[in-house]
Amino acid sequence: MKIRTRITLLAGLVFSSLILISSIAVWSMNEISRLKKTTLMGFELLSQARTLHGLMKDLLFDIFTPQTYRLLKDVLYSPRFNTTLRTFKET
Repeated sequence: MKIRTRITLLAGLVFSSLILISSIAVWSMNEISRLKKTTLMGFELLSQARTLHGLMKDLLFDIFTPQTYRLLKDVLYSPRFNTTLRTFKET
């Protein structure tokens, strides 16, 4: 084998390795961005679930202890049950 063909094969091998490594780097960057997006969506879902859980507790308190609500009605600025129900429906 001539030295010219050996150098050509070696250059081709280095060039193809460079292309392979670059394509793997681009693929892994895309995967990382997808994972970050999924993580952020999961955090947002957890936040919404906590808000919904708090509203459910408020609604259950208002449903099962209406006597307490009537006693506190004068202290509150707006009707708690109606406000909580409206916020629950919006959520």
